[in-house]
Amino acid sequence: MKAKKMRTAQINEVISALKGLDLSKYPIAEIERLIPFFGKVAIIEYNLHAGKTILRARPEDDQWPYTTRSANCYKPQQFNTTYQRASTPNQTMFYGSMIPEELEKRDLDSERLIVSREASPWLRDNNTCGVKRITYSKWEVTSDIKLIAILQHKEFYDASSLTRKVVNDFHQFIKDHQDYEESSILVSDYMAHEFAKEGTSEDYNYLISAVYTNYILTKGFDGVMYPSVRVNGQGFNIAITPEASDHKLKLIGAGECTMYKRFKETLIDNDTIAIIEDEHKPFHYQRIEAKYHTGETNSLAAFGVKTREELCSKN
Repeated sequence: MKAKKMRTAQINEVISALKGLDLSKYPIAEIERLIPFFGKVAIIEYNLHAGKTILRARPEDDQWPYTTRSANCYKPQQFNTTYQRASTPNQTMFYGSMIPEELEKRDLDSERLIVSREASPWLRDNNTCGVKRITYSKWEVTSDIKLIAILQHKEFYDASSLTRKVVNDFHQFIKDHQDYEESSILVSDYMAHEFAKEGTSEDYNYLISAVYTNYILTKGFDGVMYPSVRVNGQGFNIAITPEASDHKLKLIGAGECTMYKRFKETLIDNDTIAIIEDEHKPFHYQRIEAKYHTGETNSLAAFGVKTREELCSKN
């Protein structure tokens, strides 16, 4: 009992110290020093098994079109210069989105919605309008990917059946290990809050979740899984190491789309598709079948306009 109280007190001190840091000063060394003092706590392990698919998205930039595996994969280390939710400038990561294999009635069933809102700040901004392009890539897990699941955020508990199941299993496990129950919940709750930060434009606000992810990687995990803040926890993001991406994922398909946006309303039209048989060779996109392609005239008509310029009219 005494050891349990000491452990809890230590974790409260660590969390208090982390909360007291001025992140705008990038206190990386202090965060790296503090996190190991969490000590021994229960964590949620979640494995992606062979056959599971993950979706990525890359908005159009000056490298368009993206016709190779590397162009659709993780950001090359030399261009990885900021802190993100689960990566540091010294550790680029493969980001993707997924939904559970078994869906219940209220569960979000669109990986594309999740990954689109994650990849495109323009799409998330209700004050923007216009037309832009985006490429989606589909990846298949070829061997188990070992993740830590950050799912303890209270606001996201009812957002997905997978969250409820995993969190319930976690609480059942720690009830059977009461010496670590309180300390495990403290750490899990705190890190879930850090991974759920939203609406931040400064990368230093992600320092703690990014450094924690880096710490997790030293323990033999391939990365982390966490609810997508962009869809209110209804879907899930993963961040895995380049090594795991290179050896445990296979690119199996890609498609180019056009996004039509009128402030809060968005329509995404399918343009091309590529079925990839050999991911190590450049591939070509083919026009998608007409029945899956809306076209610009019909897409604009869905907003009640005839031209791209009219999309930005507030009348």
